Amino acid sequence: MALINLKLFDLPIYRHKILGMFIIILFCTLFKIISIIYRLKIDNYNILNLYFSALPIGIILNTFIILLMAYTFCKIKWICDTKYIPPSKMLYFIE
Repeated sequence: MALINLKLFDLPIYRHKILGMFIIILFCTLFKIISIIYRLKIDNYNILNLYFSALPIGIILNTFIILLMAYTFCKIKWICDTKYIPPSKMLYFIE
């Protein structure tokens, strides 16, 4: 979201935000890979070998979905700021 805010609002990205982004990307990617591997191991039959090529595709799709959600939140903030719509009224439109 910090990168999108940089483009939309010209908000600077400070060092602590860069460190936070690095830590979040590192640990979230690691935990997502571990959860996919754990989910694919079923009892004694290991289907991990069958779906190992799908692991990068899953990571790319997950990253795309996260970026799309971040863009949506930043765009909602931009609409609220430029059109002077209160956030409470924006909640009516979202639901």
